[in-house]
Amino acid sequence: MSKRRRGYWRARRYSSALATVALSAGQSASSTDRGLKLETLSVDGLAQRLAWQDRTLIFSDETLAAVVAQFNRYNRRQLIIEDASLRGLRMGGYFRPTNLDDFVGVLQSDFGVKVVPDGSRLLLTRPDAK
Repeated sequence: MSKRRRGYWRARRYSSALATVALSAGQSASSTDRGLKLETLSVDGLAQRLAWQDRTLIFSDETLAAVVAQFNRYNRRQLIIEDASLRGLRMGGYFRPTNLDDFVGVLQSDFGVKVVPDGSRLLLTRPDAK
């Protein structure tokens, strides 16, 4: 568990030893099975990590599989990639996580993805799929 206190993160490790790490502006710390991982973020990377505060999803050269996973976190209607060849399709953009219709519209108009409604699911396929 982590607590923020005066610009410092205090992280508990598996051995229950405590480590204190000072972070500079633009740095990120995450806990891994090997301890703390420090990372310096680019301006775009920082914006992407903080976008949730503005209720925005920001993608930069992400796979469709990764983008779909993020949208599915926020919506009852779930996107399902039916055609495995679409999983690696790369894309970027700014989206409201709960505005699924706009995202689906971009998939259809800009990427030629066929979207088939199926109850509470939206199936993503190639245009030539039946």
